[in-house]
Order: sequence, then C-alpha cells, then structure tokens
Amino acid sequence: MKVSFVIPSHNHFELVNQLLVDLHEHCSPDEVIVVDDFSTDQVAIDGLAWWRSNYGTTVLRPIENLGFLKASNYGMRKATGDVICLISTDVRVYKDLSTFAKGMTQIEGKLLLGGRVYNDSTGWNDFDGRIFPYVEGWLLIAKKEHWEELGYFDERYSPNDFEDVDLSTTAIQKGFNLAQITPDAGAVVEHIGAQSIGYTDVRRELTEKNKESFRLKWLP
Repeated sequence: MKVSFVIPSHNHFELVNQLLVDLHEHCSPDEVIVVDDFSTDQVAIDGLAWWRSNYGTTVLRPIENLGFLKASNYGMRKATGDVICLISTDVRVYKDLSTFAKGMTQIEGKLLLGGRVYNDSTGWNDFDGRIFPYVEGWLLIAKKEHWEELGYFDERYSPNDFEDVDLSTTAIQKGFNLAQITPDAGAVVEHIGAQSIGYTDVRRELTEKNKESFRLKWLP
C-alpha cells in the first residue's frame, strides 16, 4: 500500500522545509511530490533541489505560476500512490499520517478524510440557512481512484478558495462520507494558517467571488 504526499508550494522555503522534515521524521513517506509553483526565491529553488538530491523528493516545476488549486491538481495527477494526501505548506505534522491514510483501504465505502470537518456554519458554507458541510482544504486524503472519481478540484475556483467546500459537496453527492483524522486533530496535525497566501482585501474579494460561483453551481 503506497501513500503519496502532494505539497503545492510557492517560495516560503521555511514552510515547505519544516513540513518535509515533519513528514520524514514521523511518516516514512513512500512518495513525496512538491509542486514548486514557479518559485522566484532562489533559496526555495536551491532548498528543494537539496531535498530532491538527498531524499528523493519529486520536485515538479510548472512553466508558469498555477496557483494553489491548479498546482494541487497537477501534483495529484502525477502521484503514483494508492492513497493521496494533499497537504499545505503551513501545516505541522506530529504523528504518522501514513497510518491514517493506509487505514482508509480497510474502510468500506468512500471517504474524504481531513484534519477538520465543519458540519455547522462557518459563514462561508452558509447559504440563506442551508449549510454545506466540508473538509478544510489544508489536509485532504482520499484513495487515488476516489480523487479521480471526484475530478480533483474544480478549476473554476482558481487560484484558490472555496475549492474545499465544492469538493466536499461533490463528494457527498457521490456518496462519500466526510471525516477528520481524530476528534482532536491537533494531536496529529496543526494548521498554522495564512502563512503562504495570507488574508488580504484581495483574497477576501476572491473568496466572495468564488462563493458566488459556488452558489451558481449548487443553488441555481
């Protein structure tokens, strides 16, 4: 049973470096793919080259900056594992995620697993009182065949935001269960948050735009 870790990354080598350290310290990963999303920082470029040379990390570098969503899809389509774990650079890992990922193969039915599931309103998933449950996108784990069934992220939400709500809604429609790795996910993983993309007025506008795209898709 092979688990692939896919990490979209752009500059911020301190983040991806720490994540790679965590994965190798706790997870003994079968395959690690970093999608270097056209980094311009030479420290990041050289640092990832070091990981490739010393640990066999696969480093994919598109010919242009794709943004989080498309870079994630690009890396996941290249992954060769039976289970794919998509993980953001602003995440710390404290226990073996491979164990949780491999355990999915023993579960009947279809599962989208993550670090945190929201079944109640977060504001973003609330449409006039209708709540759309979702798994937050900083950690998403599913079998390769199930990622393919889901169609990966819908690229209408590019470059980022609302792709996780949409993916979760698609999953529920297709008979998947949404679950988080443990009731206290913080013992296994920690999402630092807003380290790579950040929260700005520009991002807020993008999120509002993508929320409207979600509304048009799911609430015509």
